[in-house]
Amino acid sequence: KLKDSLTGLHMTYNNLKGPMPSELFQLKHLEILAISENELSGEIDTRIGELTNLLEFYCYGNKMTGEIPSEIGLLTKIQILTFAENHLSGSLPEEIKNMGNLHTFSVHNNNPDTGAHTGPLPKFNYHPYLNEVYLDGNAFTGEIPPNFLHMFNETSGETVTIGLENNQLTGTIPVTLLKFDSLVLNIMGNSIEAFDSRICGSKDVEAWMNGLVEQFGCDAILCPVGFWTDTGRQEEEMTPCKECTDPSEFMGATTCASVDTTPNDLDQLEILAEFYLALEGPKWNSTKGWDAFAEMESPLDLTLPNYQDMKIDACSFHGVVCDNKKVIAINLPNNGLEGMVPSTFWDLTSLSEVDLSGNE
Repeated sequence: KLKDSLTGLHMTYNNLKGPMPSELFQLKHLEILAISENELSGEIDTRIGELTNLLEFYCYGNKMTGEIPSEIGLLTKIQILTFAENHLSGSLPEEIKNMGNLHTFSVHNNNPDTGAHTGPLPKFNYHPYLNEVYLDGNAFTGEIPPNFLHMFNETSGETVTIGLENNQLTGTIPVTLLKFDSLVLNIMGNSIEAFDSRICGSKDVEAWMNGLVEQFGCDAILCPVGFWTDTGRQEEEMTPCKECTDPSEFMGATTCASVDTTPNDLDQLEILAEFYLALEGPKWNSTKGWDAFAEMESPLDLTLPNYQDMKIDACSFHGVVCDNKKVIAINLPNNGLEGMVPSTFWDLTSLSEVDLSGNE
C-alpha cells in the first residue's frame, strides 16, 4: 500500500482548505511533508507527533491558528520545521528541546494582527545543529538568553542566522554570541539598549553580517543610540548611521523626527552614481550625461568641490525622465548594463517606471 511506502509528499500551492487532512497522519513513513502556501486553517493537529520519521516539514503561508502543540516534540528526527506566516499565537512549547536534530526552525511573521508568538525568547540550547532560527515578526519579550544556541557546534564552520526583527526584545546583546565565527543577526525593530562591551572591539566578529562588521563595526548590526538609517543599520558605504538630534532611546532607529527624509538633488545624484558604478557604466552603449560619473571611485565623490561645480543635471541623462526635477522613469533597455542593481536604487521615491530589459 502507498501509505506504507510513501516517504515524500509535496502539496505546496494546491489550494488546500480547512483543517490539516486527517489522511496525512496515516503516512507513518513520511520523511518530507510540504503543505505550504495553501489555505489550511484551524489548529495544528496533535497527531502531527505520530509522523516520527519526518525530516522536513513545511507548513508556511497558511492560516493556522492556536498554539504549536507539545506533541511536536515527538519529531525527534526532524531537521527542517517551518510554520512561518500563519496566524499562530502563544509561547513555543518546551518540548522543542527534544528536537535535537533541528537545522532550521522558522515561525517568523505570524502576524501580530491575528496572532503572534509571545513569551520569553526560547533558549534553543539543546540543538547542536541548529544554525537557522527565524522568529521575526512576533511578540517575544525579554533579553536574548546568555545560553542562546549554547550547544551549537561552532566547529562546523557554518554561518549562524538568527532572525529576531520586530519583536519586543530588550536589554543588551550578550557576549556569549562571540562563540559564533560567522553570524547574521537580524534584530532591528526591538528595544535593544547596547552591545556587551566586549563584542564590538573583538576580532572574532569581523566575519559577522557576511563580513560587513569588519567594514562598518557593529553599525552593520544596529545603529547606536542617537543614530539612524532607513534600515536601522549600515549596509553600504554610502549609507552610514547618521546622528539624530531628536533620537530614539534604543539602538537600530529607522527614523529621525528632526530629519526630512525626502530625497534632495544630491541624494538623487548619489543614488544614480552608485547605480552607474555598480552596473559597469563606462561600458554602456549610451552614456550621455551618465559619463559625468566616469572618473568617480565612490558616489560620495559628489560632495567634492570639482563635482559640485559641474552642476550635474540627472534629468538630462540618457534614459532618464523627470517631473519637477525628480526622477520618475529610467529606461535603459539593451544598453549593456552588467551586474546587480544596488538596493539604494529603490530609494528614488518618485520613480514609477523602470525598463532594464535586455541587459545582464
